[in-house]
Amino acid sequence: MRRLSAEKFDKVVCVAVKTDENSWKRVEKAYNLIVYFAKSLNTSVFLEPVKPERVVSQVYRILYRVVDESTHVEVYGTGGPRIVVVALFVASLLLPFNIRHRVKFVVEGETFDALLEFKPSDLI
Repeated sequence: MRRLSAEKFDKVVCVAVKTDENSWKRVEKAYNLIVYFAKSLNTSVFLEPVKPERVVSQVYRILYRVVDESTHVEVYGTGGPRIVVVALFVASLLLPFNIRHRVKFVVEGETFDALLEFKPSDLI
């Protein structure tokens, strides 16, 4: 929500690992809070569940689709399990160059004021 209030986004796609029903209920609760906040900003929000198996390939397909449909995508790698953050980072590096340049990867410090931003296309 901090990032949503700092920048204007047309669409937000949340990626979450679906392991068991109890954990998923917590994901849905957090997602509903984001939806409520995003509505006040006229931003669409979608939830994309991934299974614990083959996380990178699932995240890659989601990221490819989102980037292919957009002119600019910010991958915000904070606020979830590390496996999702790492999978998003790896998937962003695996994107074809003709769309990879549209991606900016952003990570904020969890308990301290720091911001890391980079374009995966600059790393390869």
